[in-house]
Amino acid sequence: GMQAADAEDVTQDILFAVARAADRFEPDATRARFRTWLCRIARNLIADFFAGRAKRPLSQALSDSWLQALCESSSDGDQFDSAFGLEHRRAVFELAARHVRQRVSEASWLAFYQTAVKHQPAEQVATQLQQALGSVYVARCRVLKMLRAEVQALEQFDVQPENKS
Repeated sequence: GMQAADAEDVTQDILFAVARAADRFEPDATRARFRTWLCRIARNLIADFFAGRAKRPLSQALSDSWLQALCESSSDGDQFDSAFGLEHRRAVFELAARHVRQRVSEASWLAFYQTAVKHQPAEQVATQLQQALGSVYVARCRVLKMLRAEVQALEQFDVQPENKS
């Protein structure tokens, strides 16, 4: 929701802050996940950015999107954290999907994508792809299973980053 240059500046500030604080982060599943720690740093720096924006002209302040409202709407950051959580889940899914897509045939991927993501009827997809209906169901099931495993592996990385390279 920011202008591109502002988003790049804030991203750079976040990366610098993470680099400065990384040696103090100790993975501990009982206290906080890496994602939670990173989200807190990002949240604070984004809130600082918008606080600075409040002192700028109204025309610029109006261009600040939903993120400003999110920062202001919840003192404990629940909405903000859930928005980051949603974005994190989307990013994990997209990464998992790229990994899985490289490991399956194009026909299997299309059968999965069209039935599970685009919600097209399996019969229609089978006709379009010139596959047996059973093959479409099997492909969707296999790809979903692979995606679940990939997402789980990526989430495991998030909990204990030092265990994966």
